Amino acid sequence: MSRILQQPCGDGGRYRVYGKVYGGLWHTGKDFDVPLDTEVRPVEDGIVNFAWLDLPGFGGLNPVKNGPCILINHGDWYGYYGHITPKVKAGDKVTKDTIIGTVSKFTNGVDENGNEIECDHLHLSVWDGKDPAMSKMGYRPVGTDGSVDMGRFVDPVKFLSSNGVERVQFKLN
Repeated sequence: MSRILQQPCGDGGRYRVYGKVYGGLWHTGKDFDVPLDTEVRPVEDGIVNFAWLDLPGFGGLNPVKNGPCILINHGDWYGYYGHITPKVKAGDKVTKDTIIGTVSKFTNGVDENGNEIECDHLHLSVWDGKDPAMSKMGYRPVGTDGSVDMGRFVDPVKFLSSNGVERVQFKLN
């Protein structure tokens, strides 16, 4: 049986990509550049593993702030949907039509006037396999030798593309 995946939301293309090092940490996902309150749907049907509101780094960086993340079991892989206010709870069955949440406020430091720099987006990480990581979900440390233990995190764009999603990055109207 073939599977049909979908992109979870639009993407303006301004934010972080999988595998790039930021501040000595390896980014585990793809950030979809979308406005605050954008509705997010799961990439594939599944069961919500958790929908937490207070994970470190999911509310902001520089300084690190706690924020929301949803983990969905999609059968043979898991999707981490970060920086979204959940509309689901653990145990909920979701389909590709389910609105699982909306993009929440995300900040990355302050400007020269002391105002928070807002960079709202959806962070999507893909864990290819069972027993998903329950720590270091958005970033992984880079060793002194340049190595990174990514566990089973894989590039979400390549994962979606290899499963039939043709447009994994596009501009919003």
